[in-house]
Amino acid sequence: MIERLRCLSNALALLFAWIAIDSAYSQTTRVSGADNGAAQTLNLALPEAPTGVAVDRKSLASVACEPVRPRAGTAACSLDIDGDGLLTGMDGMLIARYLLGFRGDALSQGIASNACALNTTSTAIETAIAPLVTASPPALDIDGDQNVSSMIDGSLLMRAMRGQIGSVAISAVAPPILGATRTTWPQIRDYLNSTCNAGLSTLVQYTPNQADWSTFATKPIAGGNPAHDPDSVSWITPAQWEAAKWNGAVYNPSQMTRAEFASAVCPSVDRVRGIREVFYQHRPFADNQNPTKAEVDEWHRIAINHVRALVGYTSEDRLVKKDHCMFARAQWGDERKFTTKWDAEYPGTNGSAYGPCQGSSNSHCGSTFVPSTEDQAPYLPEGHPSCGTSGGAEGVFSGPKSNIPWSIRWSRAFCNTLIAEGFWGGHVGPWYHREKFGLSFWDSAPANNNSNAIVRAKWTGTSSPSLYCNPSDTQCQP
Repeated sequence: MIERLRCLSNALALLFAWIAIDSAYSQTTRVSGADNGAAQTLNLALPEAPTGVAVDRKSLASVACEPVRPRAGTAACSLDIDGDGLLTGMDGMLIARYLLGFRGDALSQGIASNACALNTTSTAIETAIAPLVTASPPALDIDGDQNVSSMIDGSLLMRAMRGQIGSVAISAVAPPILGATRTTWPQIRDYLNSTCNAGLSTLVQYTPNQADWSTFATKPIAGGNPAHDPDSVSWITPAQWEAAKWNGAVYNPSQMTRAEFASAVCPSVDRVRGIREVFYQHRPFADNQNPTKAEVDEWHRIAINHVRALVGYTSEDRLVKKDHCMFARAQWGDERKFTTKWDAEYPGTNGSAYGPCQGSSNSHCGSTFVPSTEDQAPYLPEGHPSCGTSGGAEGVFSGPKSNIPWSIRWSRAFCNTLIAEGFWGGHVGPWYHREKFGLSFWDSAPANNNSNAIVRAKWTGTSSPSLYCNPSDTQCQP
């Protein structure tokens, strides 16, 4: 009984949190323009000024109402409760409301604001959900205990539809209930995918759970961007996205000035050429309002490889790969730089590459810090070997802002560096040539909606030779 009451409390907390989020979304007002922020720590080029013009989304090709998550397997149920063609946290919340006994306006609250939704009345929503409960066996019996419970099944579904995975998705709501046959995340995920075509991600998360991304999720929305996809970026107009399309022609930095090459690859610091089309081709976020860490990690792999494709680096040996140790080391570096978490256990010379770092102006402070094997374990997948200080490179960039949507937040780190250094710059080289990478994002001032999002990029593995020669070399034959 105590366990059930605890689960009920968790379910209600999740539900009310989602109601609050819905309310916040509906009350935000899109604003035009954006403060493009300060120059980066390692490159001093100034970003473009805000446009200051209203954005008309109607002139962009519509992608918002198309299915996002893949549909695989034989479906015995449909979790697209609002009928908008997407599987999102809203669908999970509607089911949770229904299971908790919400009916009428209390059930359908917030749906009318979704222009793509077909089921906007409480009657239509009830009609969509009821068969999932009354079927034999009921499709919404997610834990397999022959009972549809708001406390267990409702909470599990809402978390899964929000994009939460692993232990986070099942924590405190998947105890060993008598008769339950699905109590692990893989069992629950595979059931929802095979039975309901949920298309839940099987991506591996590389950013450690310890990374606090809470403000990175909320600040863009509070700043007037309805979601994290490119079309939701409030200060980029359709005409500007159109001007940033890529025709597939490879750019040769040996035959262009530094300014010409930077302008070709980055028409602005927020628009890598062709990146909008790449985003909608891959559809990396199952829910554009709530991308998961695993989805963002994968999007950054896709985005970096697109940057490489712009110069013709498309062979398998030139594609960048995610690396658990690089993501963990980037996180450890930021924790060492911005907190005192490790200082007592790991003393050193203040301001050095190893740290501690409090009060230090060294942007790379913490770059060589690696905790003990025991302290590393919570940051790495179970059974992963401990990480050492293998050779590689690091870049620390302060150009990105905390209120920029995830689809383009990374680009200022790259584009400002390219503008300042050119293709052959020391901080640009790894973006094109290193085999493995890991990123950490740190909010420099969580209470400030316009704070910098410090990006620490770690690189390792083979450094592929450039296919181009530097025109400053007298022997260069472009």
